Amino acid sequence: MIKDINDDFTDYSSDNEKSDMKKALVLSGITELEEHGITDFSLRRVAGRCGASCAAPYRHFKSKNDLISEIVSYVNLQWEEFSEHVYEAFPDDPKKRFTEIFVAEIRFWSANPHFRHIKMMDASGFDDELKKEKSRMSRAALRAVDEYCCLNEVSEEKKIRGIFTIKAVVYGTIQMISNGEADDCDKAVFAAKNVIEKSFSVF
Repeated sequence: MIKDINDDFTDYSSDNEKSDMKKALVLSGITELEEHGITDFSLRRVAGRCGASCAAPYRHFKSKNDLISEIVSYVNLQWEEFSEHVYEAFPDDPKKRFTEIFVAEIRFWSANPHFRHIKMMDASGFDDELKKEKSRMSRAALRAVDEYCCLNEVSEEKKIRGIFTIKAVVYGTIQMISNGEADDCDKAVFAAKNVIEKSFSVF
C-alpha cells in the first residue's frame, strides 16, 4: 500500500517530544518544498506550519540543507519500501522485474503528488551529501536495468539509449496523469506498461 504524507513512518516513531517535533518539521518541510521549491524554502514557514517557534528547526537540524536532506531521505524510504515488493514478487524473472519496477514508479509518484516535486528537484546546486541522497531515488530502477542488461550482455551504449526511452515514457505518463490529460490512471499505467515491454527492442 502506498503511504500518504500523514501516515506514520518508523524513523520518527519515538514517543518523546523531540522526536514528535522532528517528524512534524519533516512533514511540514515536504509541503514547503511542494509549494515554494528549494530556492524559496523557508525554515520560518516550516516551523509556522507545525506551530513551532522559529528556533525549533535549528534544534533538530544543522541547517536548511540538513532538513531538506532528511526530507529526501524520508521520501526515499517510502519509495524503497514500495519498490522492494517488486523484487520480492519477481525474484527469478529479470525482464518482468525490469518492467514492473518502472510501472511501480508511475504508480508511486502519481499516487504521491506531494513527493513529485522532490523527485524533480534540480540537484545541481546541492552539496555532495544531498546529491547522494537524491540519487537514491533512481537506485531501484537502475538496479533492475543493470541486472537485465548484464544477463543479456547489453552494451553500455544500448543501455543508455534504452534508459532514456523508458524514462521518457515513465515521466511522460506521470505528467499526463498529473495534469488530467490521462483521466483514467489504470488505463494510462496499462498503456505505459505495453510501451515499456515493446521498448526491450531498444536494448
